[in-house]
Amino acid sequence: MATTVKISREYKEKLDRLQARLYLVTGKKLSLQEVLEILVSLGSEYEEIIVEKAQGEVSKLDSADIRVILDSPIDWGRETSEDTLDKILYGEKAF
Repeated sequence: MATTVKISREYKEKLDRLQARLYLVTGKKLSLQEVLEILVSLGSEYEEIIVEKAQGEVSKLDSADIRVILDSPIDWGRETSEDTLDKILYGEKAF
């Protein structure tokens, strides 16, 4: 069953960029529906964080939550260095 979801232009552009990034990394062209399904699946895994975000207050994560996040990294298939991460985090484009 298909459902139409309206999102702002800003978030549509973010979704399109994510779709393109997934294609570049995986070589697999995913539909917007597939990308959204992946995001919803991840949202189910981190439901407490999403509920807090929806309530407008994000509390500090406890050590168990932090451990879950740190133990489940996603390999994007690119080597990164501390310099690259600093450039991305602090505003310089690294790619």
